[in-house]
Amino acid sequence: MDRLIHIISLSPSVALQAFRKALQHLTVPTQRDIEYFKTILAAYDVVSSRPDVRLPPLEELLPDDTPYRAWIEETNERNNAERRKLEVELKTYTGNVLKESIRMAYRDLSAFYRATGSFESSLRHLTKSREYCSTAQDMLEMCLSVLEVSTRLFLFSCCGYFANDTSTQLLLEQRSFSHLSTYVFKAESALDGIGTSAHSTSLGVGTSGAGAKKIDLHQAVEAKLALCGALSHLTNGNYAKATHDFLQPMSAALLAPWAGTIVSVGDIAVYATLCALATLGRSELKARVIESEGLAGEGEGMKELLDAWMASNFRTVLGLLEKYSVSTSTQWSPSSLPFPPLTVENDISAGFVRLVITSIRNSAHTSRVSRRKSVRAQSCSISSRSPRSGLSA
Repeated sequence: MDRLIHIISLSPSVALQAFRKALQHLTVPTQRDIEYFKTILAAYDVVSSRPDVRLPPLEELLPDDTPYRAWIEETNERNNAERRKLEVELKTYTGNVLKESIRMAYRDLSAFYRATGSFESSLRHLTKSREYCSTAQDMLEMCLSVLEVSTRLFLFSCCGYFANDTSTQLLLEQRSFSHLSTYVFKAESALDGIGTSAHSTSLGVGTSGAGAKKIDLHQAVEAKLALCGALSHLTNGNYAKATHDFLQPMSAALLAPWAGTIVSVGDIAVYATLCALATLGRSELKARVIESEGLAGEGEGMKELLDAWMASNFRTVLGLLEKYSVSTSTQWSPSSLPFPPLTVENDISAGFVRLVITSIRNSAHTSRVSRRKSVRAQSCSISSRSPRSGLSA
């Protein structure tokens, strides 16, 4: 849903299709965030009112919004009833001092607020559950839940989502994503306290289909922690450390159920490739990216970019960077550009991409100058060793 809203705002050429698709997803049984309706309408209204865009007016597409208003009222009543039920349960467990039940009540309330779009409340209830965690498994589950919500906030704030959620806007404006590294460290400590052969489905780790191989808990958790660590380093501008984390073993299976819900594997591949180009030398880039089986080097246009870099075709490199940079990307379509988070003029994503691409351009320029100096030096050396013309033996 969030990505459809983003496509409406970013690409007028497919805004109409994305608008209709978003309305279809709005009233599915699992959808509980009533603010989406306002956000969808607002996004389409903004893009359709632009003088250079020809789209049907909102009044023509949605002459009668009564069914959606009825859905909002029904969903809101259902949400309020469940919230009151969960709050009563928490109050009862707290009065009876049932530690494990209190932890689970906080966890359930956090999941409820996350489903209804109140991410600030979701994070607050997760952090409150920490003091009621009695095992390493409980602590790991809490840390991963905090990281999941925080990762969703980070990636979707790159796209300018949550426009109608005031509390979430305040949370995003603080840009306090540095706490990601804190919970990564806590999760790593909790993971050490769990047996190396442990498997878990409660943490979102398990089979991805009938007969599929079960994913090891440690591998799956470590992949998620590496991703969160990389995002934390991005917010601090530490691209070398971000590169190290992005190049850790990751896959759609290891990142499940995050992959496809809060993060796209293609997005990770693009971020990893750009960071690697900005921070790694040629030999290290070849060994850790081109010859490895990780996500770096995948993604739309990234293989072409790497091939041009390794061939020292810097004119092509700079041309590709221009093509995929936020400064020139005004339209998005699935076949032409990386996924939207890299094509939005927004604080985190645009700033990150601009800085990384500038670093890559500087590296390309330095390599090109160095190569010319090397060729010139070789030419001078050959000339000095050759016999002077006009001299007889």
